Amino acid sequence: MKTYLVSSVVVIVAAAVAWSFFPPGTLAGGSVCPPNPAPGTHVTGGLDVDGVCILDDVTVNGGVTVVRSNVNGTGHLQLGLLHGSGAVVNGGILVNGGELDVNAATGAEGVSGTSEPTGTSSTVNGGIIINSPIDTDIWTARINGGIIINGPYANATAGLICGNDVRGVTTFSNFNFQIGGGFFFFNDRDCGSNSFQGSLSVTNPLQLMPFVVVIGGMTGGNTIRGDVSVTNSNLYIGGNTIGGDLLCLNTVVHVVAPNAITGRNTCY
Repeated sequence: MKTYLVSSVVVIVAAAVAWSFFPPGTLAGGSVCPPNPAPGTHVTGGLDVDGVCILDDVTVNGGVTVVRSNVNGTGHLQLGLLHGSGAVVNGGILVNGGELDVNAATGAEGVSGTSEPTGTSSTVNGGIIINSPIDTDIWTARINGGIIINGPYANATAGLICGNDVRGVTTFSNFNFQIGGGFFFFNDRDCGSNSFQGSLSVTNPLQLMPFVVVIGGMTGGNTIRGDVSVTNSNLYIGGNTIGGDLLCLNTVVHVVAPNAITGRNTCY
């Protein structure tokens, strides 16, 4: 992620330099993170995150729940370490007010800037649901079950959805973000094209701010098998292949590169 109100470059401090962990093995239901499960651990019965939690070469069965405030502070889940192995979550991820970084480096508490992709590939079976997050960055993941993000963000940040294979319905509401594409508003590197096997919906009914939505870009876009609908937004779009309709309502549209649209186009 990158703050869109700050123009100076802010360097993320990797939280994974020193991290405590459980020894490898199997953790039973009711497990809490931190401390981090050691590489090679299988967690059964789910995992609750109430502080900075980093999972690498870890499998969680039963899902992960991230909370914003608890005894350890804000819940902040990171899947994958730089040059690591990534993680597998069976049962989905639920974030209520915390932060989620999938295959991206976690910044130090109180520091905002550009997330660093870890180069790992994590898998989430059961989808991702995020409510009023502090920040969200999802890179190079396989998401079986779609993504639902309900804003607004708790601070002036923008989410990045980059290079993922998403299978299921995906909906975003009430925040600024970039979905795939090359260099643009919120990202100083190639974001990477996403593949959405279902529909993609963006709705900003609260009108809290002039929401900026970037789908694709000047140097690349996404493949979306279903419909794309955008409501109450400031949309920058380019380089996408859309298998269904492209539908806009009360949206200002900026076409930065051609799009291939199979169905109807009510946006431009």
